[in-house]
Amino acid sequence: MAFAAPFLLGLFPRLRLPSIVLEIVVGIVIASAVLGWAELDAAIEVLALLGLAFLLFLAGLEVEFEHLKGRARQGHGQRRFGSSTRSIRYSSPQSPVR
Repeated sequence: MAFAAPFLLGLFPRLRLPSIVLEIVVGIVIASAVLGWAELDAAIEVLALLGLAFLLFLAGLEVEFEHLKGRARQGHGQRRFGSSTRSIRYSSPQSPVR
C-alpha cells in the first residue's frame, strides 16, 4: 500500500494529493470498517498509534512559524477564533440566545 500510493498518484499527475491522503483512504477501505479484509489485534493497534504519532510529528515539522507570526500580528487568528467560538456558543443546545 505504501509503495502503490505514489505509483497511483504518478499515473494521475493532475490529481495533486499527498500520498499519505491516498494511503489513509485505502487503509480505511481495507480495514474492518468497510471491506473487513484486515483484522485488528493489539500489535496492529500499537502500530496504528505509532503511525498516527509519526504523521502528526511530520505535520508539525511542516508548520512555518514565520508565516504564523505575520498572521498573528494582523489579527487573523483572533477573528477566526472569535467567529469559531461564537458559532459553537450559538449552536449549542444550552445557548441562551434562541
